[in-house]
Amino acid sequence: NNGDDNDDDDDDDEDQDEEDDSDDDGSEAEADASSAALEIGDSFAFANESGAENDENGDGDEDGKSLPSFHLLHDHDAENDDEEHRDLLDEIVDGVLQLHDETMGAEELHATYETQPFRLTPIGAKRNVFIDKQLTRAWMHKVRPRFYDESMMYYWLDYTTAMQMNDALCVRYNYASTNRLLCCLVNYELYDEQQRLLYGIIAYDDERVVALNNNQLNAPQTHHGNDRYVYKLTTLMTAAQIKSTYRIALRDLPSPSRRCPSFRKALRLRRYIARSDLAHVCWNKLRRYKSTANHNGDVDAQKSVAITPKVMRAYCRIALERVQQRPQQKRGRNRRRRRHSLIPVVVVDKQRSFVGVEWVLIVRIVHRNCDVGVSFRYEDKADSYVATALFLDKAEIESKHRLVGLQHDYCQYIRPFSLKKFRFKRIIVDDDDDDDEFP
Repeated sequence: NNGDDNDDDDDDDEDQDEEDDSDDDGSEAEADASSAALEIGDSFAFANESGAENDENGDGDEDGKSLPSFHLLHDHDAENDDEEHRDLLDEIVDGVLQLHDETMGAEELHATYETQPFRLTPIGAKRNVFIDKQLTRAWMHKVRPRFYDESMMYYWLDYTTAMQMNDALCVRYNYASTNRLLCCLVNYELYDEQQRLLYGIIAYDDERVVALNNNQLNAPQTHHGNDRYVYKLTTLMTAAQIKSTYRIALRDLPSPSRRCPSFRKALRLRRYIARSDLAHVCWNKLRRYKSTANHNGDVDAQKSVAITPKVMRAYCRIALERVQQRPQQKRGRNRRRRRHSLIPVVVVDKQRSFVGVEWVLIVRIVHRNCDVGVSFRYEDKADSYVATALFLDKAEIESKHRLVGLQHDYCQYIRPFSLKKFRFKRIIVDDDDDDDEFP
């Protein structure tokens, strides 16, 4: 998610008016709730917590404003059967089963297994586990949530693997008698057309590496060719298929990372971001998330914005006021409310083995007629929000927001934007500079 920096600034646009809110007549209704938590059930959803319970826990807003609730993505819409993809999936699964039976001895077939955490450095699938494009192409239209292209599904597999390894939920199974690798499993929190949970089957990528010891197998991988990967993702299977094929008990299957208490806690808004949280932001030190996609013809993609920290804080205060502002009616005007909502995103630092949830505030830069996202991380001990990054592209927010696994897309009503560059001025050189004007 890193783009090349360009120092050429485009001519300033003088569009100073904010977009009219006349389109804020959405028909969808959004129930008020005080916090969000995961519901442990077949529907696998974020359940609304009552205001009374929230007040007892001290999680409510001091001004009586209710905090948003979240629901996990669980699409029940059926699609027409695609025989070509179905045949390809059957071929992949049958091939894995046949290879497993051929390479497994009679003694190992009925032998017990031992489990241990499966963790690599850096965490995640990239540079560690080879994922064939044919596999993602075959599965992307057969699982929930839906993926629009292969790269989106690979992104989900890569970062979910990182989450599983970070939470010590990714499991390696060895034969108890020979200590040979049986398989490794990752709970990808994907569902097939029958709403059955799918697990990733990871095996050795090449038989030549079987002779390596465990210390070498868990060393960081720096190779780029698929013939050099130690591990590969062979297919996706249900719990019943895994039990039938590998004799692995259901109780030994990896749990989902998005149901972990720490993840659930991170998705619960303790309070809104306050003005005081903006006082100590070091704007120049914030990480920039740029898009590597080609935005031909996109006007915003050619914009380079220069702004002072003082004006940026003023725009952030306006955005915070809109987030906390409640509609006059409980029903209606939901498009406006969702457009001015904090957006939860999953942030993964693979090198440092860190996985967390941050909150993105969409800030309107009025005098440049564009948007930018400011990401905040909640510090529990200090009870404060710390600004961590700037999002210059909506697509980057959508990718990380999708990893949370919510039912509703909180990026749906955000205006598209993709900026070339965003920098902060230390001093105001010219009082008439358009970049420093604040209406």
